[in-house]
Amino acid sequence: MILIEDRTYGVRAVDPRLVDRLAAHLHGRALDADLARGVSADIDVRHALRARMLISRRSRDELASALGRLASGRTSALSNRVPPAQRSAVPELTTLREAVAGRQPVSVRGMAMVQLLVTSGAGGLYRAGNVLDRSQLRTLLAVVSRSVRDIAVG
Repeated sequence: MILIEDRTYGVRAVDPRLVDRLAAHLHGRALDADLARGVSADIDVRHALRARMLISRRSRDELASALGRLASGRTSALSNRVPPAQRSAVPELTTLREAVAGRQPVSVRGMAMVQLLVTSGAGGLYRAGNVLDRSQLRTLLAVVSRSVRDIAVG
């Protein structure tokens, strides 16, 4: 069961169908972009399912591992196209990895942002000569750690 917003009834419980689960997986990048922009996970079943996926222990462990590889300068994370991490951003990448891997609650929005950072070919990690913006990584860490008004797991 998933709770979603309903304009008529307020909040209602929905039992996700197989088609919803498949759509949440197949349209993950678009749903991640929505969630990263701040769209509520409660807006519909697909967003709610994707939010659950993003904050699951499995997803957190995979993203933490990818961030660790990036911080160490290894070239393979969740995508084979990731160049070595910028050395100046290693402390921020390491702190972000620790927050993602930790047991504290994480925000859906923050995890969607991390997912896009690590896997999006248009992201800052993929452009040749691009320098990771350390202040943006610190802001991302703050968003990941924020759990108010977001679905969160501990």
